[in-house]
Formats: sequence, C-alpha cells, structure tokens
Amino acid sequence: MVMDDMATNAPPMEVVSQTTKAIIEIIAASHSVLIQKKSFLQLSSYLDRIIPLLHELTSIDIIAPQGLTNFLQILYHEIKEANKLITDCSERSRFYILLNCRSIAKQIDDITKQISHALSCFSFASLNISFKIRDDISQLVSEMQNADFRVAMVEEEILEKIESGLQERNVDRIYANTLLVSIAKAIGVSTELPELRKEFSKLKTELENLHLRKHDNEAIHMDQMIALLERADAASSLEDRENKYLSKRQSLGMQPLEPLLSFVCPITKEVMVDPVETPSGHTFERVL
Repeated sequence: MVMDDMATNAPPMEVVSQTTKAIIEIIAASHSVLIQKKSFLQLSSYLDRIIPLLHELTSIDIIAPQGLTNFLQILYHEIKEANKLITDCSERSRFYILLNCRSIAKQIDDITKQISHALSCFSFASLNISFKIRDDISQLVSEMQNADFRVAMVEEEILEKIESGLQERNVDRIYANTLLVSIAKAIGVSTELPELRKEFSKLKTELENLHLRKHDNEAIHMDQMIALLERADAASSLEDRENKYLSKRQSLGMQPLEPLLSFVCPITKEVMVDPVETPSGHTFERVL
C-alpha cells in the first residue's frame, strides 16, 4: 500500500493532528451529501469515535514504536481516501454519483473494514491508553467489522430499471422519460427541462473525463447508460427531438407514430401543430 508522503515522513504526532483534522472535515461534509448520505453518516459516526483515542495519543509522552507508526499511516491513508470520496460525491455530477452508488457503497465498506482491521491489530495497552478508551475501541472495531453499507431502495430500483433497459435493448422513449424523472427526484434535481438538461450535460462531461483518464471499463458502461437515457425528451433539444421524430416517422411510412411528450400542449393536452419551446424549457403552441 502506497502511503501519503506526509504520513510516511512526518512525526507521528503531526500525523495524529492531521488525521483528526481530516476526520472533522468528513463529519461536517457528511451532512450535505445527497446520495449515499446514510452510509457517509454511518462512516463519520465511526470516525468520530476514534477522535478520543487520537487526543489521548497526543497527551502521552512517547517515542512512537514502529507498530504505532504503521497504524497511523494506515489510518491516515484511509481517512484521506474517505475525504476524497466524500468530496467527489459533493462536487461531481449528481447523475454520475447515483449511477455509481453501488461502487461508492463498496468503497465506504472497504474503508471501514481497513480502519477496523488496523485498530484491531495494534495493542494500545502498551502505550498506557486508558481502559475506557481501549474498551470503546474494542466495541467500535466489532461494529465496524459487522457494518453493512447498502444502496438506498429507491436508488437500487433505478439501477435495476437501467440494467433491465440495457438488457432488453428495446427501451422506448416513455420508459426513458420515466427513468430520467425518477433519477432527478432521487437526487434532488428539478424535473424542469432546463435543470434536467443541465445535469445530463454534466453527466456527459463525466463520461468525457473517464475517456481521458483511460477508465475504459467504466466508460463503456457509462456510455451504455447515457445512450439509454438519451432517448428521453429532456436529454436533447427541441430541434434534435424534432429531427429524430421526423426521421422515425418517415421510416415508418403510413404506420402511426406516437407523438413526443414535448409536442403535446400542457394546456390543451392536444398535439401541437407548431410547437415553440420557452427559455424555461416548456413547450407551447405558437400563437400568431
């Protein structure tokens, strides 16, 4: 395992100080995460219970044994990973985070298990750590080892619908529309067209970044999911939807084709002859 330079080269008590600071940052950030919030709050509650141990380490006059140094390096590394993960979940596209929520839950679980293993492998009794703290850490280790981080039910249902759509390969526009709206509601995004397009555009940017970073397997899977969601009306402009609609209508000849939802007037509920899209993303019949 490659450690952070600070954790490897800095004095142990400096590592303790920086680790404590990073834990406090994670605890604060966990309250503002929208996706996998329950898992992040659970992780932050575990980390919060490590702080008394770190405080006691700074209060005793010791020459750190190698075992303590190794423990601090592992702890600092995992805390940095947790901090990076929660920062990503706060800053990256919310569509992207939801589509990857299973992976995020797995990363949180891995971090939790690594920290609990490091805590269980070091004998704090040799450092004259108080019995209460040692007892608290022992209980904490047990809870962390048995922790179960799962994707929320609504997120799991969305992912299952996406997987079903990818397997069937014949998903229609209505299915994609419903799916896109479900995702928006799950991540706290307005279902108004401008907001949906804005978030969908961010998702495409995430895909471009994956290609640039050569994350090929993830990029391929993301390509497939985006291709499915692009069938939704909100994922493209009115002009694009009109062109696709006309192309499909011409290819069907005399066969009837269901009108796009955006071509149905929200006031009269009738198919519009000359639809016009407003800046807010709504479509209405042109009035001459």
